[in-house]
Amino acid sequence: MPITIPEKSYFKIGEIEKITGVRQHTLRQWEKEFSALRPRKSKSGQRVYSRRDLQAIVLIDELLNVRKFTVEGAQRELQGRDETRRRMTTTEELPMATRQSAASRSTSAPDASQLLILGEDSESTGQLQAQVRLAAELSERLGAEKAQREQLQRSTEEMELRVRQLTESLREAQAQIERHGESAARHERETEVLRHQVRALESAADRLRERAVEANEIAGELRATSIARWKQLQSEVRQWSQTS
Repeated sequence: MPITIPEKSYFKIGEIEKITGVRQHTLRQWEKEFSALRPRKSKSGQRVYSRRDLQAIVLIDELLNVRKFTVEGAQRELQGRDETRRRMTTTEELPMATRQSAASRSTSAPDASQLLILGEDSESTGQLQAQVRLAAELSERLGAEKAQREQLQRSTEEMELRVRQLTESLREAQAQIERHGESAARHERETEVLRHQVRALESAADRLRERAVEANEIAGELRATSIARWKQLQSEVRQWSQTS
């Protein structure tokens, strides 16, 4: 959906949000991530965006949310566009002769004015036209290769992101396994302590049972001795009574 930019030089952050649909907290985050976005601040501390800042926001929004670039990929794309813009600006500032020389060096092919100058020489013109066609074909190939490189770059970035996600998931799984292992080891130690305690209690119970048996035997012996002594005393009392 095209965005209509009002005819003014500077915008507040609320105006930027209404024009682009980008939330204010996202704009503040992009300021930290993209060097192309550097709004000034007024005396009251409010952000003031220029038209160039607004254009950068629209481009960043397209790269991230429409073309699905990563933040790193969008940063490289913006840097490449800034570099291209600087080269074009530098070329425009050069004298005419220098620009023509630079253009001929960059394309390695003559322009239309050269073809007109050499128009009387049909053979030279045919060679130059062939060179122009070859340069056009090379330019198309370079454009296709650039698109392929960009696609490969995006695919690589997506794969790297996926690898980082999988690595993080693996790290979390290993941490969980270690935590479960530590918990199992702790339970095993606690169970072993309980086993020792149970064995100690069983041993103590066995000793108590042995002592109970010994006490019963001693009590039986004491009862038998007491009964025999009691009978002996009764016999002595009867004998004493008869002699008296």
